[in-house]
Amino acid sequence: MSFDLPDITIDVTERVAPFFEALGRGVVLVQRCKACGDATTYETTRCDTCQSDDLVGEEASGTAKLVTWTVIDRPTHPAFNGIEPYVTGYVELAEGPWLPARILIDRADLRPDLAVKLAPATASNGTAYPAFAQA
Repeated sequence: MSFDLPDITIDVTERVAPFFEALGRGVVLVQRCKACGDATTYETTRCDTCQSDDLVGEEASGTAKLVTWTVIDRPTHPAFNGIEPYVTGYVELAEGPWLPARILIDRADLRPDLAVKLAPATASNGTAYPAFAQA
């Protein structure tokens, strides 16, 4: 089974380009707040904890736990035809932030707090996007 999205193009803005470029190398980036030390997702412009805008990108471990998910049995867009059923959800990175991602795990094995690891997938334009498999 392929986990790529054959008919989807992901448009990457300059602001989040480093995040998607890192995914292409098999690395997930977070931002670390210089003021309080908490980590946040890459698209965020301010720290979720203290609201500081003094953030610096850093490589995350790529490990996480499954928080919540949904199984898509019918495509929500024609580009998804032929890849259903698929799973999408949120993972909690070991560094703390939650990240939306494709979940590459059989539905029978899904459970809260399941250990997962980064396994980036690829859109039709070659852009990697967040996906996680069972650790």
